[in-house]
Amino acid sequence: MVLCQRTPFCCIAKKHGFLVGRNTQFWHLDCDCPVEFLDWWFKKPNLSRHIYLARKYKPKYAVAPDIWKPHDIEVSLMVAKKLRQYASNVIIPIHFHCEDKIPEEFIIGLPSQTSFAKASLWIGNPSLIERKIHILGGSPHRQMMLAKHYLKNVVSVDSNMIARNAIYFGKYWQDGKWILNKKYPKPPASSKDWLSKKDDSLYKVFEISCKNVIEAWRKL
Repeated sequence: MVLCQRTPFCCIAKKHGFLVGRNTQFWHLDCDCPVEFLDWWFKKPNLSRHIYLARKYKPKYAVAPDIWKPHDIEVSLMVAKKLRQYASNVIIPIHFHCEDKIPEEFIIGLPSQTSFAKASLWIGNPSLIERKIHILGGSPHRQMMLAKHYLKNVVSVDSNMIARNAIYFGKYWQDGKWILNKKYPKPPASSKDWLSKKDDSLYKVFEISCKNVIEAWRKL
């Protein structure tokens, strides 16, 4: 499980066994957590900064640029080879059937949400069954469904949704669903308002999810 969030989310997640990291474009390195995962921000990419941070922090995982169309393959592979000089593992996110173009040395990043890729990319696709996979986005229960029924070799998954649901909805994850814990205050209209609060209600909700998600993956 991977979490790319600011302090203290990263500290809480690290305590419970998550790999923690940062997104190249949202850099809040204000604690002692290691940069184990370097995420690529596909909406506003900054390649030179991404390579610089990979060289500086030498993460366990680094994400290469997404492959959205056939013409993206060459650039993504070029960057992936560069990142491989500094990161132990490199993830290449794909959004259509091009897995045969990705060398075995790289991990394939597979979107779990149909808004980013067709379901046929992972359902009934024998070419992905044995490949190393990083699941991009989605809820823990959807990720676990994919890992259990369609993909044999999931090596890592995004876990940022548990932070988002804590921040915006005050909900934690348990047994395949999101639960609003009435013990804690209702989240305000703006997430910034809650993040600036002095109480730790938000982080308690988030920590419940961390514990539950880790336990669920262990039982899968």
